[in-house]
Amino acid sequence: HCAVVELVDASFWSELGEHKLHALRLSEAPVEIHGWIGPSRYSEVPSQLQLDSESFAASVSSSGSQQESLSSSSPCSTAAPEDQKQALAAGCEHSQARAGLHKVPGTLLNTNTLQGFKTLDRQLILRQAATQVWCDILSGAAEQDPARLCRFWLTAHGDLKHFHFHYWFAFPALKPPVPFTSAAEALPLSKALSTDAAEKVCAACDAWRGLPSQCENPYSSTAPTPNPSSISNPTPMTTHPPRPGPSSLDPSPTSPITPSIPAPFWLLYSASGDWQDTQALPLSHWPLLTQRDSTPPSCRSPPASATAQQASASTSCTGAGSCDAPNLHEGQVPAAGSGGSSLPAKGTVMLAFSDPCNLPGFPGWPLRNALLMVAVRWGLLSVQVLCVRDRRGRTNADHSPLLHVDLPPVPKGWCGCDAVPGPDSAVPGQDIPVPEAVGWEANKAGKLAPRMVDLGPLLSSHQLAEQAVDLNLMLMRWRAAPTLNVEVMSRSKCLLLGAGTLGCAVARTLLAWGVRDITFVDSSRVSFSNPVRQSLYEFEDCEGGGKPKAEAAAQALKRIFPSARSQGHALSIPMPGHPPLDAASQEIMQKDMAALDRLITQHDAVFLLTDTRESRWLPSLLAAAHGKIAITSAIGFDSFLVMRHGAPPSSDATQQGPRLGCYFCNDVVAPVNSTKDRALDQQCTVARPGLAPIAGALCVELLAALLQHPQQVAVKPLGGSLEWEANEHTQPRHVHGNLHQPQQQKQQQQQQQQQQGRDLQGEGSDEAALGGVPHMLRGNLTGFNLTCMEGRAFSQCTACSSTVVRQFRQQGWELVLRATQEPAYLEELTGLAALQQAMQQYEASLEDCAADGEAKEKEGGVERDAEAEGSESGDEWTSL
Repeated sequence: HCAVVELVDASFWSELGEHKLHALRLSEAPVEIHGWIGPSRYSEVPSQLQLDSESFAASVSSSGSQQESLSSSSPCSTAAPEDQKQALAAGCEHSQARAGLHKVPGTLLNTNTLQGFKTLDRQLILRQAATQVWCDILSGAAEQDPARLCRFWLTAHGDLKHFHFHYWFAFPALKPPVPFTSAAEALPLSKALSTDAAEKVCAACDAWRGLPSQCENPYSSTAPTPNPSSISNPTPMTTHPPRPGPSSLDPSPTSPITPSIPAPFWLLYSASGDWQDTQALPLSHWPLLTQRDSTPPSCRSPPASATAQQASASTSCTGAGSCDAPNLHEGQVPAAGSGGSSLPAKGTVMLAFSDPCNLPGFPGWPLRNALLMVAVRWGLLSVQVLCVRDRRGRTNADHSPLLHVDLPPVPKGWCGCDAVPGPDSAVPGQDIPVPEAVGWEANKAGKLAPRMVDLGPLLSSHQLAEQAVDLNLMLMRWRAAPTLNVEVMSRSKCLLLGAGTLGCAVARTLLAWGVRDITFVDSSRVSFSNPVRQSLYEFEDCEGGGKPKAEAAAQALKRIFPSARSQGHALSIPMPGHPPLDAASQEIMQKDMAALDRLITQHDAVFLLTDTRESRWLPSLLAAAHGKIAITSAIGFDSFLVMRHGAPPSSDATQQGPRLGCYFCNDVVAPVNSTKDRALDQQCTVARPGLAPIAGALCVELLAALLQHPQQVAVKPLGGSLEWEANEHTQPRHVHGNLHQPQQQKQQQQQQQQQQGRDLQGEGSDEAALGGVPHMLRGNLTGFNLTCMEGRAFSQCTACSSTVVRQFRQQGWELVLRATQEPAYLEELTGLAALQQAMQQYEASLEDCAADGEAKEKEGGVERDAEAEGSESGDEWTSL
């Protein structure tokens, strides 16, 4: 027999990698796959078992019960006419996609490590595969679905980091009790039959495999479909339930009927015996053609009407232990009464299969299991086999050999074939005997060893980089965060306002999280002091006056990760206290505001990373007005703040409840020009060099935790209460990370963190892949402390209050322009001016009260002094 040769497309390994990352992860459970195999088409090379990305689709029966699509006039037909139409329509689609190929089932066993792949017990695997095939034969499932006879196993290990795949195929072939032999010399079909008969046989084979250009009944040639009455007294087909296999390797139930995909084995039947009326029929029609029970001969009881001689012939065994069975020699169906069953007086049958072998006179590997099934299930001692091979897409009679095979007699009780398969026929946990099997594929050197394929050269460097970035994120889902939604981060569009020290740190961390869409906004240029502190710039960016920071940062991201979709915009953010100098600058400022407004609406998250406080006012207002996620970071010399802005104010005042505040909710004054009359060290960001990378990383991690939480921007802050008291403003929740704190303080903090975990229960934290989400993080490098805080929104905030947001939606640019010219306008608009006046009056009243108290205290002191003097004089007088 000619061994099976596999052809694995690169798309199969790519799909395996995706399946491993997203579905299998750490599981090494077997996975059902399928491949396609067809007849040999060339004299030089055999046909190959093909696997591609579609091999992981839900496996279905190749054609195991194709008799279901026979015309309703057939006594074996159970399909409704409408089902037949749909099946035939599906057959047309399959003919166009994989004409002449057969789908065969397989099992994939993928290991987590290369060492695990090398140490697999391959003898056990081959025995398991043989058990599946043997159970399918005994149960009759192989007759219903002949593709089960071509079952294969694939063991593999994929190194997804380097795109190396080690694999080894097994095509299990069961050994018969005695080897099969050829009764006569194999002849091409064109020489074994007349030219006309050979053409009829070829046409029937082509029709069975769905090769005709027009969709028609695939079970007959161009000759009219014979009347069922031509098969004398047909009896209904009987099928025994599957026999349980060992070690839970029970044969899978028969797959759904799929007439669109032809079976690799079928019967060729001629009622006249001259092959002029050739029909292609499924294997399950064998009992119908021979008028026999489908029970194995060795366990079949004689019919009640049979004579004693017939009963003896059907049940007795020869001295060698073989059971007498009808002989299908020279393709002739035995006459009625010649054996132990009633057979039609006329008719000729042969077994046909799509032969992948290209060697003249030698059949392909899949025939071995089919011949054993014929010997065990049908009890035949010889059979004619047509090895169908193609040329130019059609069955070729000159290259398709016709074999005469002598089958060995099956001894009684051999490998459990004398027991009727059924749920009660085997003791639970007891293995049934299985024939020996062979089938591990040899490598290119002809040795029984695995193979290896390297997909790295097939991928461009850009594809390799993209795959590697995604791989690191997907691996988080294997153990650390099984519910992590990687796609929600990669799909997010982030806008970075500021391309300085913080902006560079945030951008690099966003890339590590798989974010592709990153936009920079900055109006300055790269200076010579930037490259050592800002990771996206180099010395060349400083020459010639310096490149625009936003553009240079965007280009640097693309050099680091070519798949990044990054862009830069050089524009100035309008700020309170920074009025336009003239009409021209006012026009530029208005265009910059419109561009910033457009950018914020186009992105999902906005990072406020600018140097001054007032430059964060307009982005905070725009984020609240458009309902965007806003994250702010600010740094000092040795301290930093990272916070997320709360949900935007509700348009319905009656539904306005407690919400988290923004960056300006702690202020009772409007932002003003903070760079005026400042020394050089106050104008520049003077900070410890390691502070910005820490703050930038926390910004991105805060966004990641927020997007992974089911409530997202509305999530309650980590450790926070569900409802705030009226006087609550800002509450520190916990401090951790101090390396020098006493042990008792550490224990108190651990207890506090455990209590915070209990507080979060019921708020969706269990569903959040990255846990809870804080509102504010304040860090200090002096004591290496990190504090989680929360603060409610301020109803008179100059950036996110409902008053300012509503006014901006109504006035737009006019509001922004007036705020740049008159910062006090924001205080008047929000009521901060009245609040400040009330506070001043209150302070004045406190001062008056304090002055009155001091005056009264002085008067009381004089009286007390006089009394003291009187008492002293009285004492003296008394003493005298």
